[in-house]
Amino acid sequence: MKVIVNRFKVIFPKLISQEQAGFIAGRNISDNIILAQEVIRSMRRKRKGKNWMAIKLDLEKAYSRVSWEFIATSLSAIGIPIFLQKVIMSAISSSSIQILWNGMLAHKFKPIRGICQGCPLSPYLFILYMDCLGHIIRTEMENGPSVSHLFFADELVIFGKAHLDQTRLLDSILNQFCEISGHRISVTKSNIFFSKITSGDVRKQIIQTFGFQEVQNLVADDLERCVLKD
Repeated sequence: MKVIVNRFKVIFPKLISQEQAGFIAGRNISDNIILAQEVIRSMRRKRKGKNWMAIKLDLEKAYSRVSWEFIATSLSAIGIPIFLQKVIMSAISSSSIQILWNGMLAHKFKPIRGICQGCPLSPYLFILYMDCLGHIIRTEMENGPSVSHLFFADELVIFGKAHLDQTRLLDSILNQFCEISGHRISVTKSNIFFSKITSGDVRKQIIQTFGFQEVQNLVADDLERCVLKD
């Protein structure tokens, strides 16, 4: 696996979108955090103009829900040689799980999805996985209201206008990604921040659409810990 990880370190800066800073050689996750903090400060200071929102997304059981089929498709899409694809897929699908219950070990069983935390290859596979969401966002930006985003390894912040058309676009993007990847957005752990001038009615409509909790400080507490993950 170490050989494959070292190869990924070389090729991923050319393959993964610039919005992703985690685990990519030559990129610093702190830069994305600083940029996100500056955007939040600007939103907080605005006294007139357009309404803005920032959404921090948290995926439900991020590593555990990764689809093996989706990983295989992604590896093929970026041109990984077939023999390496087989090695990688064998490594992630050959694991077994055994549960300790009341002091007794249950029978082993094989998972049907997910990648192991602690495996040096897993962060790169997850970044590749998440890059699909970035691709959907960039594609939709070409055909609809402007949306911007920043990745922090397995965290994501999306910036957009606090309008209903923007909300529908983002909801469509997230639903599309979940349908393709088999993942789910953790509604209880995802948060939304609005610019100061955004009216209460608009906030209420958007919150009802997503189901996310509104917060007053999106970045500092939630994303600075990503520096420790990188």
